[in-house]
Parts: sequence; structure tokens; C-alpha cells
Amino acid sequence: PRLLLATILIANNFVNVGVVTISTFLMWDMAGTRKPAETIVGIVTLLTTIVITFFGEIVPKVYATKRNMNIARITGPVWIFLENIFRPLSYVLMGMSSLIERRIAKRGYNSTVEELNQALELTTDNPETSIDEREILRGIVNFGTLTVKQVMKSRLEISTVDVELDFKELLDAVSKSG
Repeated sequence: PRLLLATILIANNFVNVGVVTISTFLMWDMAGTRKPAETIVGIVTLLTTIVITFFGEIVPKVYATKRNMNIARITGPVWIFLENIFRPLSYVLMGMSSLIERRIAKRGYNSTVEELNQALELTTDNPETSIDEREILRGIVNFGTLTVKQVMKSRLEISTVDVELDFKELLDAVSKSG
């Protein structure tokens, strides 16, 4: 996954820089000058940013969301080809990313659940904080440590209600069951 992400980032940047370079060259050619006039560069930057954002970011994501398997089948071989081309550069990028992650971890920026609970206790000592608010905060802090098995319910423990049931009928049914 990291190799694929690095490949996507490299290819995306190459395409973006290529589009900006070509559009700037074409604009200069159409304007009849090779001087980097501020107006030409400004117009090209604005238009290229809009085009790249719309056609390179928004439209592909919307289209791929609706047809994800088709897009994966079509683009899979392309990404494999690009992975092979950009592999040396991708490994450099992944190495730099790993180095940064290790440095951050060494500096102790990872807080443990116990440290977060201690900080929570200090902040919730305020008498204005309700018990419900404290429980919500504790749940947020401990959310990362929960497993599916801890929150999972069996089908026998789940109650259902027919969607066609009238609210008054539901109240009557609940009051009858006691």
C-alpha cells in the first residue's frame, strides 16, 4: 500500500507539473511573448488550478465511487506499470516517510491511553462537567482500544420494530410488555 501511495503521489505531481508547464508555454505562445509576464502566469495558474481540481480530482473521485470495480480493473495494470517505472523514487519517498515517522515516535509524541485518561481526569474535575459528559469523553479516549468483540451483540439481544408500526401502537406494545 505504501508503494502504491508513493507511486500515485509521484505520478500525480508529474501530471500536475506537466499540465502547468504545457499550459504556460501555450499561453506564452498565444500571447506572442516568451517573457514571464505576471498577467499570463496569473491567468494560467488560475485556469490550470481550476481545471486540475475539477477534472483531476473531483470528477475522477465521483466517477470511481460509482464504478469502483471497473476503474480498478482498468487502472490496475497502469499502476503496476507506473510502480515499476517510479520504484526507485518511490523507495526514496517511503524511506523519508519512515524516517520522519521514527523521529516523531522517538520524541514521544505518541500519547498512551493512560496518559490521555490522566489528562481527562484533570480536565473533568471541573464541577460544571456533568457525569454524562465525562463518560462521553472517556468513551472517546478509550475508543481506540475497543475490539469488535467487546461491542458486538448477538442477534438474540437485539430488539426490532416493524417500520410500518404506528408510534401509538409501539407505545401500547411497550406498555403491555411491561
